[in-house]
Amino acid sequence: MSEDGIALAFAERYAASARYCHTSGAWYTWAQTRWRCDDSLLAFSWARDLCREANRLGLESLKKTATTAVRHTLRLFA
Repeated sequence: MSEDGIALAFAERYAASARYCHTSGAWYTWAQTRWRCDDSLLAFSWARDLCREANRLGLESLKKTATTAVRHTLRLFA
């Protein structure tokens, strides 16, 4: 799986939990009632976990996730 595929899998898995703000250059995590600036590097921890999972599982399950994310994204722009 490419870096792009892993990024798509990350976006799908954590869509409700994490956001990146390009303006501030910061990650935000959902704190039940609001988006909170993530100064604990939680998003990076999630990304590392996802990469480890991809390595451990031989990538097949994440390829399916990434493919689903691509299809969903394409529907948004169709």
